[in-house]
Amino acid sequence: MLYVELDKSKKRLVKLQIYNQLREKILTGELKSGLRLPSTRELSGELNVSRNTVLSAYEMLISEGYVHSIAGSGVYVNKGFHAIKYSDKIIDSRVSSLSNDVITQDVIDFDSGIPAIDLFPRGKWNRAVTQAFNEAPISALGYDYPEGRLELRRTLVDYLKKARGIQCEPEQIIVTTGAKHSIIL
Repeated sequence: MLYVELDKSKKRLVKLQIYNQLREKILTGELKSGLRLPSTRELSGELNVSRNTVLSAYEMLISEGYVHSIAGSGVYVNKGFHAIKYSDKIIDSRVSSLSNDVITQDVIDFDSGIPAIDLFPRGKWNRAVTQAFNEAPISALGYDYPEGRLELRRTLVDYLKKARGIQCEPEQIIVTTGAKHSIIL
């Protein structure tokens, strides 16, 4: 069992917490050269996180040369890191800012799938939602069409024809709340 402690209340990404702790264990010699790390499935189950999160942390370690992967066998600690000594305190303030436990507000997060929420036009969005809500018929506020509003399905038909070249009718479209809902149907 590999002991990694996660603090999910911090803003720092979980994959970075896993990466930093494994890196530190390798550098201090706690994880010896040649040691096989737990599989991504095993560690993700142990930490109760997504397998992709653990996979990303492992990929970071591989890219920096701390570990290597052998197809069908596992991920192993590389030789030579057990002798490296490093200071827990980073003197240079330019470098120390990179190792803070919390991501500051002025750092750009290049992780995929995370929008720039601070740039979202909340005022315009609020006005548009208020206008749409005030102009919507009473039936739009209830649970009238299980397959989705006819207006939305007509708009989707137009979009699919223009953008994807798909010929269909509104009756052939079912609007769901997401992939899980679609699969259940």
